Amino acid sequence: MTDTLEVYAGNGDGTFQDPVDHTTSVLPVSVNSADVNGDGIPDVLVSSDNGNSVSVHTGTSGGSLSELTELSADGAYEATAADVTSDGTKDLLVASSSDDAVDVFTGSCS
Repeated sequence: MTDTLEVYAGNGDGTFQDPVDHTTSVLPVSVNSADVNGDGIPDVLVSSDNGNSVSVHTGTSGGSLSELTELSADGAYEATAADVTSDGTKDLLVASSSDDAVDVFTGSCS
């Protein structure tokens, strides 16, 4: 059992670099990428239904991951980002295995 996200950067020729480890949610069950903060750079979302959380790893212009934000989300099974509130900022959508629902964390411009 681990709480590590391993990122294998591509070399552009079908091969990959050695992995870079990032601490993430306990017992992750899914990984997704989306531009959560609207900076044009993909961020990584890691869901953990046992850990009841979603980890958001902020992508950087250099291709690495920096900040880690962990959100409490019961039974978090899958997460993605979309502007469901039509306000111009991405919102985080989390499918929950514990209550058969989709939780919405609304984004903000700040």
